[in-house]
Amino acid sequence: MAEGMAKGKAEGMAEGIAEGMAKGEKAAKVKIAANLLSLGVPMETIMQASDLSEEEIKSIKP
Repeated sequence: MAEGMAKGKAEGMAEGIAEGMAKGEKAAKVKIAANLLSLGVPMETIMQASDLSEEEIKSIKP
């Protein structure tokens, strides 16, 4: 039973770390896109550089 709990805890931690990393990567992409927007870079270029959709980029507050 303790072995199963330890395995579940380890899996939960791994899932939490992966989720946190994904959120961090998304935040970095949004920051890059915001900077490119402020520089007047074309939408297509920002989409390619950030891997964000046009809708995601348009939702960024200046």
